[in-house]
Amino acid sequence: MSKHRIGCKTMNDAVVVGSIFMAAGVIMMVIGKTLVPQVAFLDILIQALGGLLLLFVPFILIATFLRTTAERQEQEQEQP
Repeated sequence: MSKHRIGCKTMNDAVVVGSIFMAAGVIMMVIGKTLVPQVAFLDILIQALGGLLLLFVPFILIATFLRTTAERQEQEQEQP
C-alpha cells in the first residue's frame, strides 16, 4: 500500500478526470446562469458548485504529477 493517496495513478487518468470536471463545471455554471430560477439563491449555489469543480482541475493534475514523480523517485532509490 502506497502512502500517496491524492491524485490518479497515471497522468492519462488525471487528464480524463480533469476534462470531466472541467466540462461538468462549465455546464453547471451555464445551467446556473440560464436555466435555474432565482429561488432561494439556487442559481448562485449551482454556479458556485460549478466553480468548485473548475477549481479542482488543477489540484487533480498537480497532485497526480507529484504522485507519479514521487513513486518514480522511490523506485529509483530502491534499485542500487
